[in-house]
Amino acid sequence: MRKYLLVIPLLVLVLACATWKENIVTTYEGIGDTMQVTRDAMISACASGLIDANSCETLKTQYNKVEVLRIRAGDVLADLIVIDESLKIVTDMAKKNELLVQKDITLARYNALINDLNHLLQDLIKVAKETGVKL
Repeated sequence: MRKYLLVIPLLVLVLACATWKENIVTTYEGIGDTMQVTRDAMISACASGLIDANSCETLKTQYNKVEVLRIRAGDVLADLIVIDESLKIVTDMAKKNELLVQKDITLARYNALINDLNHLLQDLIKVAKETGVKL
């Protein structure tokens, strides 16, 4: 019985670590999907004349800012995955510790970018709805 008390938390930890990458990638992809739906609705509203040209230009400018930030977050996410994969093959403890520090720093950068991206995307959606885009 005591053996299982040690194995169960270890198994949970292993499963949690194995899925962090899937969770973070799924979140990033979800943001991209939301942006695509927003973009399609904006294009449709602008093309149909539902909203005026100035509002269309404002939305386009805001969307482009969100897209730049999404691309930057994707680049940092790619770096994070490379670091994580490197951790699996490096055997030198000094190098492994260096990679762990890099991973923490990169993860913090990614989280900050995703936080900013979420705020900008929410602002874009709010403005789009206020100008008449149906989302």
